[in-house]
Amino acid sequence: MEGRRIGIAAVLAALAAVGCCGLTRAAARGNRDTPEASFEFVRAAFAEDRTGDQYDSFHPSFRDAQGISQGKYSLARTVSPGLFEKARRLLGSARLEHPVELGRIDTRRDPADPPRTRDAARVVLSTPEGRGVFHLVDEPSWLLATDDEELPSVTGFLGDMERSVRVEGDRLVVEVHAPLDPQFRPLPGSRVRRVEFHHDWLLYGIESLEGFEEFLGEVKAAAERASEKEEAPR
Repeated sequence: MEGRRIGIAAVLAALAAVGCCGLTRAAARGNRDTPEASFEFVRAAFAEDRTGDQYDSFHPSFRDAQGISQGKYSLARTVSPGLFEKARRLLGSARLEHPVELGRIDTRRDPADPPRTRDAARVVLSTPEGRGVFHLVDEPSWLLATDDEELPSVTGFLGDMERSVRVEGDRLVVEVHAPLDPQFRPLPGSRVRRVEFHHDWLLYGIESLEGFEEFLGEVKAAAERASEKEEAPR
């Protein structure tokens, strides 16, 4: 088990090196259980400068497509805070149009992989500058909280919420088989304090939204300029 402790220390050190600790989050402030709640969550995250909650609201596929890592996002916030102020004003003025269009999409990254269908939503926003569209995907997740002081909680994607957690007549049925990474596994004998299951609607793509696409591009560019400056010979 000593190896697990060393592994966690190494992971934490690596995360600190890419700047994760510069991202701020707020516990139990809003949720992303529905597309509407997700939009309000993201807007509040920008209004309150919660960069961690902003970044966490981006789907992993969206981050890859935009070329924005956690480290780059944190670095851009440090060197160009004005970018985030512009995004805050943009989202603050946006209004969500109803009804939200729901559907299903295949989120697999490689066509050779098995199908990976998820609930999706097309969210239409109106701003003083015009209209735009966010595409959201629901990635249900689980959280396991234990009394292991060095690893108090572990999270992961749930997959299909309806098959894993459901109500059948007068019974609550929970069938979750989630593998735990050896480096992120509570110590043997740890007691479970809490288990949570959540729908989590994440930003998967932008069809159009005047100003926000530019914001993401500038975030990436600002981080790259700062990295190049640091790497330049002195």
